[in-house]
Amino acid sequence: MNFRIRPSILVVALFSLVFVIGFFLLINPQLAPIGENLARLDAYSHLTIPTPAPAENTAALADQTAKVQGLLPQENQLYDLSVEIEALAHTLPISLTSLNLTPAVSGAPATTSAKATAGSGGLPSSVQKSSISISATGSYADLQTFAENLTKLQRYIDIQDLTMNGSAESTQSTVNITAITYNLPNASH
Repeated sequence: MNFRIRPSILVVALFSLVFVIGFFLLINPQLAPIGENLARLDAYSHLTIPTPAPAENTAALADQTAKVQGLLPQENQLYDLSVEIEALAHTLPISLTSLNLTPAVSGAPATTSAKATAGSGGLPSSVQKSSISISATGSYADLQTFAENLTKLQRYIDIQDLTMNGSAESTQSTVNITAITYNLPNASH
């Protein structure tokens, strides 16, 4: 018996053999981590996310709504903000030398273009911004604490510029802060 294999079949068989060997040597080791990750995922498949009762949902939603309204109130409420800033200053041995709050111009958007400006977080155009200018004197450490605590107020304050005159060793330093606060326009207007 004489077996002759045609060259075209021999080429296809050789190519298939190289492909199978290449798959097991190159591709299969790269698939191993995927299989391990799938096995880990499968181990957690029995876990479920508990659904809170409707009363819990309502309470949580009311709490979240109150937080958002505190960060971004329905109207300027600049008087309330000025009281908060003055109260914050009185908790430290510093002296406010000036506090100016400029209300948002009615109908003026928080951003000046369709693209969000840096620091605005892509706010909708209906959000208004008010300017804040603060000058204070005191020790360097106390002024630094004041500036840090200013950003921790319930109302969102975005510090645009902060200039400190003095050094950490000096007993009398000054700070000038320029900031912006945001609000939604009053729904009744």
